[in-house]
Amino acid sequence: MNETPVIEIKDLTRRYGKQDAVNGLSLTVRPGRCYGFFGRNGAGKTTTIKCLLNLLHPTSGSVRMFGLDPQKDEVAVKSRLAYVPDMVAFYPWMTVRDTLEYLASFRTHWNCDLEADLLRRFGLNAAQKTTALSKGQRTQLALIGAICPEPELLLLDEPTSGLDPIVRREFIQTVIGAYQSGDGGRRTVFVSTHLISELGFD
Repeated sequence: MNETPVIEIKDLTRRYGKQDAVNGLSLTVRPGRCYGFFGRNGAGKTTTIKCLLNLLHPTSGSVRMFGLDPQKDEVAVKSRLAYVPDMVAFYPWMTVRDTLEYLASFRTHWNCDLEADLLRRFGLNAAQKTTALSKGQRTQLALIGAICPEPELLLLDEPTSGLDPIVRREFIQTVIGAYQSGDGGRRTVFVSTHLISELGFD
């Protein structure tokens, strides 16, 4: 079966001055699977993801998303994925409900039943202002906003950095399970983390 890779990186190098943040990275991500992108802090994981999202340009090498060049086909690429960075921020005057409605306005599809289920699971109050949320709750809100459009690719960069270590694995497995439960054969998860235990590989 000749499936187009969701992510294809060939000899990626990204340099800041004389310092290599990424040096000759190659990897292939196939659709319908969950991948852990492991490495210590400062290893270049976030830089790699930013190159995939066209937030940074490679110094050399190439990146492809869904077989497309993210520089030339940025809108087509980003319409098929959702990204949660390690630090999330929202408009401070918005409530949780306002924020989700705002995020939904940019998407052609939004699973309202999944949204309600995740709000309940995470114990988030839809009427609460985003400024009153803890770091972990802001991450939870960002993940709801990323999962409900049911994109083909979910890109997560250190998604549990603000959470208690005891709940990290349960949290990420809940998120991945909710995302892949609808159409696991099509949906791909790419999780950047320095914690192998986060994905249950320990």
